[in-house]
Amino acid sequence: MCSSDLSVRSTQERAVYVPLDFVGVAWGPHNPTGQAGIFINADYKDRDHVVSHELAHVVSLGWFANLPAWLTEGIGTYFEMVDVDTDDTSVKIGIPRSDRGDVLRERLLITVPELFACRESRCMDGTFYAASWAVFTLLLNEHYDGLARYVERLNEMRFDSPRGEWDGEPSALPADEAARER
Repeated sequence: MCSSDLSVRSTQERAVYVPLDFVGVAWGPHNPTGQAGIFINADYKDRDHVVSHELAHVVSLGWFANLPAWLTEGIGTYFEMVDVDTDDTSVKIGIPRSDRGDVLRERLLITVPELFACRESRCMDGTFYAASWAVFTLLLNEHYDGLARYVERLNEMRFDSPRGEWDGEPSALPADEAARER
């Protein structure tokens, strides 16, 4: 997969194209160019974490279809921090940034239905990102098989189908029987 990586000099230049609420933006390969990419400003103080976060989006957008916002941001937030051990023999990923951890410790998180319902930038605040990281981390570490089945079902949806067609509610039926019930 080829990618386009665009960087502008400053926040003011980026603000012409991207709302100020967002430090960077990623897009997948499903566009007229067929190339995924990221767009950031070069003068941002925490640029390394932004690049890691946006690159996680590029990879996930290339591999997975129809990801809801909470899962997209959960993946991006999970991979934005990388801690290389001092002996250079191991790497830790998935550690929340300190500000994300502060949100988890100090504020009442949004409910899971609120998290899953967020599809617009107006609800994607620090609490949304922290909750997305927490839910993705829990699913990845404690319910990996269920997360894999969920993503597989999302991938089975047609790319051009409306997002609201499947609400993501788990089914007690095995996947093949649940599909017949629809």
